[in-house]
Amino acid sequence: NKINYPISFLEISRFSMGEDEFILTKQVEPEQETRAGVTRGQEIYDRDFYLRNCNKASVPRFFETIDIVDQLVDDKKWKLEKKMNKYYVSYKYGFPIVFGITWIGSKSIGLFFKLPKRLAESIVVPGISPHRYEEQWNQVLYKIENPQSEVVKLAPLFEAAFRHITGVER
Repeated sequence: NKINYPISFLEISRFSMGEDEFILTKQVEPEQETRAGVTRGQEIYDRDFYLRNCNKASVPRFFETIDIVDQLVDDKKWKLEKKMNKYYVSYKYGFPIVFGITWIGSKSIGLFFKLPKRLAESIVVPGISPHRYEEQWNQVLYKIENPQSEVVKLAPLFEAAFRHITGVER
């Protein structure tokens, strides 16, 4: 690393077989020095984190939606683990995610449900239409403006996602 002009390294091997001698050469590339990255502890995603990093006017609606979904999960007695992440909150059944709340841009939030596209399209919720279907994540996304009224209307989607991921019929 101290030489500032191009050089080549050769590895030389010598072999004998009877009276014959062989010399092999092989060009060797120098090992690249790797730099260690900065190690940080896992961030805590709580109300303070979202107030620092998201639109402050939207954070209360985000947490209101989380509280309503928490209550729905408790009322249904679903054994789901809530996990707060940087851009979304997921409700998981073991490893797979069942549904969650996510940021759509800097001000809007949405509810997503892990459902196959055909099943998601077959569930019609009066007064609310899907924002989009995300093929990459196999989920349907609904934009939430008024959590108090809209989360309850989406109950069929919560049920369908729970049945689809867990296989449990209710």
